[in-house]
This record gives sequence, structure tokens and C-alpha cells, in this order.
Amino acid sequence: MSGKKRKNNKLKELYKNPLPIEFIDEKRGNNFELVKSVNDVTNVSLFNFLNIFIKSIKQMISYKLRNLFNKNLNKKDKIINLHFENVIDNEYLISVIGEDSSQRDYLWFNGFFGKGTLSRSQPTWYQRQLAKSDTKTKGNNVALEDMTRIRRQQRMIFKEKREIYEKKVEEMKQNNILNPYEKLINEYLELRNLKEQIAKQKGIAIHKKKPIPKIELNKEEFSDDDIDEEYEILTDQEDFILTIEEYLYLKLNVSKATQSLWNSKYNLILQPEIKMNKLIHIAQLRETIYQYAIYSFLRNKKYIVKDGLKFGVDFIVYDKKGPVFQHAEYGVLIRKIDMNQEMKTEDILSRLRVLNTSMKKMILVDIESTMKDEEWIIVKKEWSLLETNKECEKMFMNLVEKCKIEQVLLKRWSTDRNRE
Repeated sequence: MSGKKRKNNKLKELYKNPLPIEFIDEKRGNNFELVKSVNDVTNVSLFNFLNIFIKSIKQMISYKLRNLFNKNLNKKDKIINLHFENVIDNEYLISVIGEDSSQRDYLWFNGFFGKGTLSRSQPTWYQRQLAKSDTKTKGNNVALEDMTRIRRQQRMIFKEKREIYEKKVEEMKQNNILNPYEKLINEYLELRNLKEQIAKQKGIAIHKKKPIPKIELNKEEFSDDDIDEEYEILTDQEDFILTIEEYLYLKLNVSKATQSLWNSKYNLILQPEIKMNKLIHIAQLRETIYQYAIYSFLRNKKYIVKDGLKFGVDFIVYDKKGPVFQHAEYGVLIRKIDMNQEMKTEDILSRLRVLNTSMKKMILVDIESTMKDEEWIIVKKEWSLLETNKECEKMFMNLVEKCKIEQVLLKRWSTDRNRE
């Protein structure tokens, strides 16, 4: 087996769970989940459905009986400690504040929830700093963030040299100089070699540092007492943040599922509790419901959904694998039909062009509620008066269920790529 396949298999094993839910027996968990997820019996044969259903009932009864005689089978709590910071008026930043990286790793490796503030996605800042300080690596362990930074520097150097060369050529044309100078030819060859070097580069790119000049010092001028060595202890300074949609999905879907499923290993608990009508202000209630409705709609189809601000859209969607295995295939642009948010054709086409440059397709999602504006005014008044989180969650989910979603796949026609 090649090294590439072994690495791919390790990644598949590491990211095997699409959600932070672990089962005592994976096969039993899958069977039980399949029974719960079957909404239309016509998609599954009656024989298979009854077979899976009977097996699941037997497994559940046997587990309950064992649990009566053995207390060690009781599920343990998987606690995720969070911090809610009111950054702007009525806008909260949600971050994971565990003593070590185990809590954020659990969310990342089981569904790609969250993002590191000093990394592209997975929080790797601490490991990158350790790799830089470790002289044994000798630059072989280069992270993706460093590779991107190095390649951007190389492109910048190439553009600067190309601009200088073009200016000199233009000056020669204006002065009617037909025979180019030898120096200019050498600069052109240097520029071409640099371009070829960048184009051929497929592995890890590392800048060669300039040699440090040796300085001879007289031993009499310095003594051991004058040397004051300072050691800086490296600590993990990277925050791990969750979007409001990710937090709500973990809270309202995943956490409740771990507590209701009889064969899950852990009860996922997010603490501390924060009232939903405090986290979601009245002014953002309707928009948050729409955003969450689409997020949960895509998540329930086992897609990996991340923030799409970088590409000018609401979400980017990975096709059931995640950012470690591939680039996002789709960008999701949301149109809230009944909120009077006008979106011109130019707005859609400009975002489509940005997505097209990164080889992504656009999913245009139209969402609206069956409720009228007068009903929303009453809902907002009731939302601010709710006292318990249970009431807030129930009302929020009821409002989500009243949303209607329609989606259209858009592709950009390009004359260069779509010739007949």
C-alpha cells in the first residue's frame, strides 16, 4: 500500500463520525439511526425495514436489561465548556474554553464544528509554532498555512520583477532602441526561470535563509555574567469559535440526540446555559431562524457546512467528506423572500463569478415562512417575555418548522470552457 493511501485511510478513520455522537456498537447505532431516519417507507423494502426494526428492538431490550444489573453501563457526560462574549450590541462570540485541546478536537474530528482564529480551519497554530521551534524538523514539517504564505510571497516577487522588466522594455521602445541590452536579456531570463520554478513546484516550498555573517568577538570583552538568557514558555493562544448556527445545531439537535439514543456512549452537554432570547435578540430572531433552518437542512443530509464569508455567500458546502479531504463544492446564497431583502441580478452574478474562480457551484436558496408579518410582531413580543430555556427552544423549533425552502443550482457559462 502506498504512503498516500495509508495516510488517506488514517484520515478516514480519524474523521469517521459525521457528528459528535459515538455509539457503543457502531453497527447497532447505524441500524437504529436508519430506522429513525426513514420517513418514507416506500424508499425501503418492507422486509428490510421490519428486519432492521426487530433487530433494533432486541438490541435495545438487551441493553436495558444489562443496564439494570450493571451500573457501569450508564452513559457518561461529555462536557464542552463555552464562553459567550458580547462583542457588539446583541451580538455574541461563542468560543470553546477547555483547559486543553480535547474539547475542541472532539468537535472538530466529529463533524468539523468550529474554527481556529489563527488557522485556516482546524486549530493548528500551537503545533505550527512547536514545529518552527523544533530544530530536528529542519523545515520538513510545513503546515498548509505556511505553504500558502510562502507561495504568495513568491508570486509577489515574480510580479514585482515582471513590472520592472516591462517598464524597461517600454522605455526602450520610447527611445527607439532596437537592440536590447545584455542586462535586459539576463533579467528576462531570470524572470522566466523564476516563473518556471513556481509552475513546477508541487511539493513543500521553503525559503532559503541568507547565511548569517560570522562575527569574531574578543573573549575579554564579554564574561558569563553579562549573558542573560530568556526563555519564553509557548502557550496555545488560539481561540476556537463556533458560529451561532453550529452552536444551535449542537444544542438543539446533537445534544438532545445523545440523551435520547439508548446506545450512545456519551451525553453531550454544552455549558454554561444561556437563555436563547438573550443570545438571539428580537431584531435578529427572524434572520437567525432562516439561517438555522437552511444550516440544519443541509446538515441533516450529511453535508459539512461552513461559513462562506470569504466567497461572498452565506455558507460553503463540502460533499459529505469535509475540508481535510477536498475543497468545498458549493456556495450557498440565501434569499429571504418575505423580508423585503432585494437582491439584484448583478449581486447574484458577481458572487457566482467569485465562486467560479475557485471551481465552486452556487446553490441559490429561497426561504420564507408561512407566517404573516402581523404574526411575527406577536412572536417577537412573546420571545422577549419567555422565562425558561425550554420554552425558548420549543418556540424556536416551531418557527423553524414553518419555513419553506426551495433551492436552485446555478452554473456560470464561460465562452472559454463551454465551446461547442
